[in-house]
Amino acid sequence: MDLRSSKAKLFLIELIIIILFFAFAGGVCMNMFVAAKRVSTRSTDVTNASMMAQAAAEAVKSGGEQGFLDAVTGAEGMNGSYSVAYDAQWTVVPEGQGIYTMRVDFSQQDNGILNADVTVKRMDDELFNITAKRLDEMRG
Repeated sequence: MDLRSSKAKLFLIELIIIILFFAFAGGVCMNMFVAAKRVSTRSTDVTNASMMAQAAAEAVKSGGEQGFLDAVTGAEGMNGSYSVAYDAQWTVVPEGQGIYTMRVDFSQQDNGILNADVTVKRMDDELFNITAKRLDEMRG
């Protein structure tokens, strides 16, 4: 009888060890899935931010500051600095209500070149930055 209870105890210990092993493996896998989701979301954000910034840069190259204002709806600002707020689906929303913000800073060089520094951020995290230059024939 003592041998039978000894086998039962051994079986229970083995069962507990196996359960602990699978619980640990499950925890590691869940952590990896969460990290993969985070990386996927960041990658999607950077891709969308780069498309928005490149579209703004192309608008600047084709029409200068006025071309940017014509192409990008919802741009607010003054004195050569504009910003646009976007929600999670990259739709223009009023300033302060967006998750993403695109900021465009214009500066004019003495030789007639218009610089536009386009930066897209999610909260305080910079996702993408690009600089567009255009020869402003009216001023240069």
